[in-house]
This record gives sequence, structure tokens and C-alpha cells, in this order.
Amino acid sequence: MFISFISRVVFCSVCLIGFSASSQAETITFNVTASGGAYSIDGVSRAELQLTVGNTYVFTGFPNFHPLRLSTTSNGSWGSGVNYQSNVTTTPSSTTIVVTEDTPNLFYYCQNHSGMGSSITISEPLVQPTILNISTVPGAYLIDGNTRQELTLLPGNTYTFDNIPSGHPLLLSTTHDGTHNGGSSYTEGVLVQNNSLTISVTENTPPLYYYCEYHSGMGSAINIPSTDNLVNYSVTDAGGAYYIDGAIREDLFFEVGKTYVFNDLVSSHPLLLSTVDKGTHVGGTVYTDRVTSTGDSLAITIGEDTPDLFYFCEYHANMGASISIVSEDNVPMMGVGGMLAFGLLLTAIFRQVNRRII
Repeated sequence: MFISFISRVVFCSVCLIGFSASSQAETITFNVTASGGAYSIDGVSRAELQLTVGNTYVFTGFPNFHPLRLSTTSNGSWGSGVNYQSNVTTTPSSTTIVVTEDTPNLFYYCQNHSGMGSSITISEPLVQPTILNISTVPGAYLIDGNTRQELTLLPGNTYTFDNIPSGHPLLLSTTHDGTHNGGSSYTEGVLVQNNSLTISVTENTPPLYYYCEYHSGMGSAINIPSTDNLVNYSVTDAGGAYYIDGAIREDLFFEVGKTYVFNDLVSSHPLLLSTVDKGTHVGGTVYTDRVTSTGDSLAITIGEDTPDLFYFCEYHANMGASISIVSEDNVPMMGVGGMLAFGLLLTAIFRQVNRRII
């Protein structure tokens, strides 16, 4: 299980020094000294640095007569370059940079003396994986306690199938039941180690199936939505109600074949789905088919067999509203009531156009 990520990495010719930190943006301090015509970063001479987008880095401790500066050119002004100043602040003994998506690869150098510094590589933050806990019952995998759960995995996210029993190694395939049905193991963006399997999902990842290497019939499908079929909602809460893109307790219409994502969820109001209004607060159960939760988001892919649903808060009743499932086979019949329902449906669909990822 990945529980932390490298946010600062220092390279030298003979070593790789990693510093573990949370995936949240943070301020990281480098202790800089100078001797023998070179800067040392945390004790490593002319260290090659890797800085992560979203973090703030402070170079501190260098003497006034060795002012450390940044440049897009190797050796800075000594290499005919200029100081890099975007999101950079300096004092006589420190240089601070806030790393953004627009920050280029850089070099640190001494403004007064040539050849003292080295390179800085800018990297994207590592993606924290969503953990899917695996267990088994005779003849089936359980995903977070749900038997043969059909999953929805989103491009741009990383997922780890964790605690896989050694007697039932879990693999992925583009074929139902994998090698037991003439298919092969899918390995693109997949890392298998110890008792876990991690996959980084991209827009090119095909729909998949998870299966047991040794036994047939244990797994199920993994839906990977395309951009055209992905609809995002921003969820907030106030006054005992969920707001969907700013609309209080909005009744939603979901189309068969599309994937819907409730984003920006908070731990104090976990959003769940049920076939019963108010869900577990009135004796209903949590609906999990084709549903995957990352903690701050919940995604569901709508199939032909998906029933009408309700979204609700695990901890508080009366916060949610209804979800009507629509397809070509159940478009409302015309008539006064039918026209009203159809009008609501069209309004919902037009609103959803602006929610899709383009």
C-alpha cells in the first residue's frame, strides 16, 4: 500500500536520496553550504534536484558572498543566461520558489562565482492511489466487501488492488475471465508487487476485467469511461443539504452508457447511493454496482440494468435527492405529465454538457 510519496529527491553521481512526504502541497527547506567552489544541498555537493509542482522550496543558509540564484540557463549569468524570477523571492541568505505548472526546468548557480551549482528538474506530483481491498469467498473476489463488484476506474487516477491472497493472484485482462477464456494478462501501466496490483489509468486504457490467475469465474468487469461519456459534478453541502453544482438537493437524470462523478466530497458528509430514498437511514442498503469511491469522489457507470437511485449522506438523513436512469427504451411518453418529465430531462442533459471533461 502506498501511503506516502516522494516530494523532494536529491541526485548525485553516486547516490539517490529520497525524502518522504505527504501528497499535500508543502514547504520544503534545503540547507545550502558552499566550499571548494561548489554548493552543497543538504550535504550533497552540486546535487541535482527534483522539485514537485505545487510545493514551495526554500534554499537557505548560503553565505552572502555566494548568493544562490535560479536560471533557465546552465550556470546562469556565467552561461549568458538571466535570473529566473517568476514566483521567486530572494533575501541576502535565502531564495524561495513556488513551483507551478508553468515552472520550467531550472539551474541553481552562484551570482558571484561560476561553476558552483547544478540542475533542477520540475516534476508533476505523484498521484495517490485509491486502495481497493481484496478478499475472497469460495469462487469469488470481494472488493471492499462486495462480491464480484463491477468497478469504474477514471482516467488520470491510480488504483491499487491490495491484500490480494497469495492463493488467488489477481490479474487484469481485456478478455472476460482472462487466460481462462483465451485472453492474456494486461500489463500496460500495471505494477504487481508482493500482494498488490497497481494500475495507472489513462485515456488509452481499454475496458478491463479482473480475474484470478489460478481459478476461473472469480472476477468481474472494470469500466474505463471515455472523455465523451464522462460527466462531472461539484458537490458542496450547507444547511443539511447537498448542493450539486450549486443547486440544492437537485434531482438528477443519468443516461445509460455514461459515467457520472460526484467530486469535492468531504469526510464529514460522505455521499453514497441507494435504491431507497434516504438509504441506510430508512433500512436501505448502499448501491455498489459499477461504483468506485476515492474518498473525495464517487463514480458510477450507468448500465442497462442500473435501477433508479437516490444519493444520500452516510451520516445525515434528508441531504440528498433522486437519480432517474434514462435510455432510449424508457424516454417518458408524451402527454402533459410526459412532456413535463421530458422537459426536465432535456434541461438536465443540457446542463450536463458543461460538466463534461473536454
